Amino acid sequence: DDSARSRGRFLARLSGFLDPEEYPKGRLLSVTGNLSANTEKAIGQYLYTYPVVEAEARYLWPEEEPYYPYPYYRDPFFHPWYPYGYRHPYYWW
Repeated sequence: DDSARSRGRFLARLSGFLDPEEYPKGRLLSVTGNLSANTEKAIGQYLYTYPVVEAEARYLWPEEEPYYPYPYYRDPFFHPWYPYGYRHPYYWW
């Protein structure tokens, strides 16, 4: 799936104070805005050129609730139309 692949890194320049309690590391944040000049910063020993987004709007995505699958055992001999029988003729008809 190509949509899940990273297109690289960027920096978002936001106005105002962002509380670290409200915007903790690992939360998903979407920003919209215009691209401004690039800036270079180090990643380890390498210089990386980041595009900078002058953010006009931001959206902090809510944390996802964990999904718990149906906790009951699925009987392989159970049919969903019980007590009405199968929807195809029995072999003795």
